[in-house]
Amino acid sequence: MGLRSSRRQLLRTTATAVGVAVAGCVSVPQADSEEAESQSPSRQRGQQPRSNAGPHGPITDEHRTQHDQMGPHHSSSGHHDQLGPHHGRGTADSGTAGTLADWFANVDNYTEVVDRRGLSTVTVAVGAAGNGGGFAYDPPAIRIDQGATVTWEWTGEGGSHDVVAVDETFASDLVASAGHTFTHTFDEPGTFRYYCTPHRALGMKGAVIVE
Repeated sequence: MGLRSSRRQLLRTTATAVGVAVAGCVSVPQADSEEAESQSPSRQRGQQPRSNAGPHGPITDEHRTQHDQMGPHHSSSGHHDQLGPHHGRGTADSGTAGTLADWFANVDNYTEVVDRRGLSTVTVAVGAAGNGGGFAYDPPAIRIDQGATVTWEWTGEGGSHDVVAVDETFASDLVASAGHTFTHTFDEPGTFRYYCTPHRALGMKGAVIVE
């Protein structure tokens, strides 16, 4: 009986030691995990890990939508896009808009509108002295009655000239010879601006005001 009792005691002791060892092996990973988590810099400082965050906070779907709508070249004011890459003021010289003062801004022989009402025919010189040479109409601006006829007569100075209405109401040939004439009868009231094609930029421009 003594021998059997000793063997049983030995088995119990061995079983207990094995159980303790197994329990220790199972609990070690948990301890390691807790230790690693406690040593995380974010945990130590009380901060949450950053995820999908921008300089002013988390980037939400609403922020992404607003950014996509604004486009890659948006600005804080939006004025540039409304205006565009070629915005700015137009010039009166580009058409019939604006006053006569605007139209004649670079015409050095213009001083006033010459009144020719009461005459059935009015003559205007083409290639008169002005704008740095024979590059003017004289007089450049006239006022006539409705139904009157204007005759443009070439002086032969300044090279080839023509008479072309801005609104394409009338247009002459491009001529250089002295004595050439071009006529047009104004049957409708209004202001008719015209120019010389080769010398418009120099200031060779005119106007007929029909009343």
